[in-house]
Amino acid sequence: MFELGRELKRLFRPRPSLAMFTPPRDGLAGGDPGLAELLDLAMLRAEAKSCDIAAGRIGAKDRPTLQLRQATMWREIARRTGEDAALSKAAQCAESALGALDRRSRPEAWARVRIEQAACAMLAAEVRSEPGLGAAACVSLTEAIAAAPRSPEAAEAMVLRAQIQAAEALTSGDADAALACADDAGVGIAALEKTMHDRPARRLAALALLGRAEVLAACGMQLRDLTVLERALGDATRTA
Repeated sequence: MFELGRELKRLFRPRPSLAMFTPPRDGLAGGDPGLAELLDLAMLRAEAKSCDIAAGRIGAKDRPTLQLRQATMWREIARRTGEDAALSKAAQCAESALGALDRRSRPEAWARVRIEQAACAMLAAEVRSEPGLGAAACVSLTEAIAAAPRSPEAAEAMVLRAQIQAAEALTSGDADAALACADDAGVGIAALEKTMHDRPARRLAALALLGRAEVLAACGMQLRDLTVLERALGDATRTA
């Protein structure tokens, strides 16, 4: 594991010969959640602090995007550690980013921040066991879909909303309703797969398929339906 950490630092370090031609970059992951998952906790905290510095810098360009990166990094710390302070900071950063954006002029960015707020609410529901946060997350996701209906952000929001609704249905023992939610997620998954040339979209599509596979597996076990379990296996295979 230590060797992996050293290798990551080596890979992400700018080459000296190219340093004068490379624009300044804050942190190792550059705001990419996929790369952030590769960082250990100490490196992730350093990444989050780097995002704090970038977002607070005087004259920073596109501050809402930098604040969104802040939110993503601090939420990842909260997900790994369960720290309430990290989760609160993530929610604050997302709220600041939303307040600085105009929904009409930058609908995709506005939708992305609403998705981040929904993700914070979903994590808070898990960490704090607070009721009603699932419904709040669904409201945020519905607004994200309405803001940029034909964007990858809308597709991701569709999938996340379906997953929340499916989880709530499974909790109440209604496997049929959860199965219907899994079917609803298919629209968003299909839209994400159309943008598979983009690496972040490939990651989102894989995570969406994996999430639906988990829902289908739970539904198949509750209903004792082999066909549904085979669908879950198919999604898992496509994820791989």
